[in-house]
Amino acid sequence: AGRTVADLGSITTVDINGGSIDGTIIGANSAAAGTFSSLQTGDATNYVNHTTTGTSYAGNARPQRSFFIGVGGHWSSTTSGAGDWAVVEYAVNDINIIRKQFVDGSDTYAEVTFIMPGSWDTSVSDLTIVPYWTATSGAGDTVRWGFQTRSIGNDDPIDGAWGTMAYSEDAVTAADDLLIAPSATVSVSGAATGDLVQLRIMRDGNHANDDLNDDAYLIGVMVSYTANKEDDI
Repeated sequence: AGRTVADLGSITTVDINGGSIDGTIIGANSAAAGTFSSLQTGDATNYVNHTTTGTSYAGNARPQRSFFIGVGGHWSSTTSGAGDWAVVEYAVNDINIIRKQFVDGSDTYAEVTFIMPGSWDTSVSDLTIVPYWTATSGAGDTVRWGFQTRSIGNDDPIDGAWGTMAYSEDAVTAADDLLIAPSATVSVSGAATGDLVQLRIMRDGNHANDDLNDDAYLIGVMVSYTANKEDDI
């Protein structure tokens, strides 16, 4: 049976696994303030851990984060390069978009270099790439985009092999519409915090599934990744 204690005095450590306070089930009805040097929520595998030095994540509690790179920061590869980017103004409302030309009938490439945020969980080296693009004709026709990466760390050779190509296929719904293609997942082999990541973007223009007989115009790519901490240092 339980008992009533008038004064417990000073308790250095206490572990309360359940019960109630003044008839209220612990944690059931109202929030309360507390100060902790460390607080972990979740279970042993999937959790958020808050400490005085920062917040970290594990398992299914790890958040997904994203950033967008417009084609103004891309360049055409020297070998089998895509066309130049250009600023295009749409006539009715004078909306100006930077877009990069990828021709039909051959494999053409563009590239971009970036450094991943320090919150990137490199044990999950996959990046999810979503192309944003448009076309001026060909409603119902499909464009096949490809993506591959290379991670380059300190004292690594720059001229190393690309990773495996991943693909995204998307159909034109109407001329001059913004088209957001399905995501493609690329694995960044050997990735480490602070590495340069080189992303190569291809239009697989000679593939049977790419049946748009016209130029495709890339506007940019959304890059998503798994984070394991809050800060990016």
